[in-house]
Amino acid sequence: MKHLRRLGLVLTYVFIAKTRVFGAEGFEFGGMNVGYMSKDEFCPAHVSVEEISAFIAKLNAVLVEFYRSSTDTHQFDVVIVVHRGHVHFWFVGRRGERDRAEFEKLHEKLRYVAPPKLTREPIGFSLEARIAGGPASKPGPSTKPPAIPKEWNGAAAKDRSDLQLHFDGLVDLLCPPGATLSSDRSVRP
Repeated sequence: MKHLRRLGLVLTYVFIAKTRVFGAEGFEFGGMNVGYMSKDEFCPAHVSVEEISAFIAKLNAVLVEFYRSSTDTHQFDVVIVVHRGHVHFWFVGRRGERDRAEFEKLHEKLRYVAPPKLTREPIGFSLEARIAGGPASKPGPSTKPPAIPKEWNGAAAKDRSDLQLHFDGLVDLLCPPGATLSSDRSVRP
């Protein structure tokens, strides 16, 4: 728990210091959710606070640049899984086709961010993106349930087991060896 609090403080500092607040335009960090894994596992069993903070700061820089002049108010979640040396992204939006086109362009930018060095794989978390003043929660670790991409439900159904999948098992289904990053997209209509 001590590590999770430290992570929250570091991330809050990173986003307050590095995110430009644009008022009616641009990107603002809305929160982080590590609810896919147990809070004890996320840090430091899988990744150091320094590694995850640097990785999220790089993602943040891409988001800030991508939404620099956006005035279309909305909010969405970027679900991120790091596994087998690759970063996989899913986007959970609420605007249907408008989100789909935007997320395809955003994915092309985010996919070049190098993954953090992990002590143990995989890790998963989501970032809440607030665009042009869209609604958001407080910066730092979120207490609400994490966003679930629709593909995750499909992968769990394909497992054919009656048991609820553990995060590591779900990630193995979602990100098999040789999986392409371009297939890791999701839009909630």
